[in-house]
Amino acid sequence: MAKPIRGKTTRTKFLTVKTGGTDYTPEFRFKLFRTLEGNLTMAAAYLEADYKKSFPDGAGLPSAPGSIPNVQTGHLRKTITWDTPRAFVRRIGSSLKPTAGNASYAFYLEMGTGKMAARPWLNPGLDRNRKVLARFIGTPMR
Repeated sequence: MAKPIRGKTTRTKFLTVKTGGTDYTPEFRFKLFRTLEGNLTMAAAYLEADYKKSFPDGAGLPSAPGSIPNVQTGHLRKTITWDTPRAFVRRIGSSLKPTAGNASYAFYLEMGTGKMAARPWLNPGLDRNRKVLARFIGTPMR
C-alpha cells in the first residue's frame, strides 16, 4: 500500500499546493495533476480556436491601428497553435519564426513598430477569455 504524503506546501513558479494536515496519497496527487494537465490542454485548444475565429475578413484592406489585424492572406491565422514545453505550461501563439531575410510579422502586428501602430491580437484574446479560461483551469486568474 502506498504511504501517504504528510501535510506540506509544494511550490512551483505557477502553482502552490497546500496540503495542511491532510494526507494525500500518490494516487490522489496523480489524479489531481492529470486533471490539471487535461484542463490546461482544453483551455489552450479553446484559446487557439478563439484566436483563429477572431480575425475579421479584411477583403484585402488593412486594419485600423489598435484593432485586430484583418485577414489578408490567412497565413498568420493558419500558424496559430499551442504546445506543451513542460508540465503545467501551455504556450500559445503564432508558429511563424524569423528566417533569413524574413522576420516574423506576428510579433510586429502585436507590438507595433516605429512606423506602424500595433494591431494586437494575442493580449485582447486573452483578456476576452479570462473568465472562460479560469473555469477551465478551476481557479480564479489574477
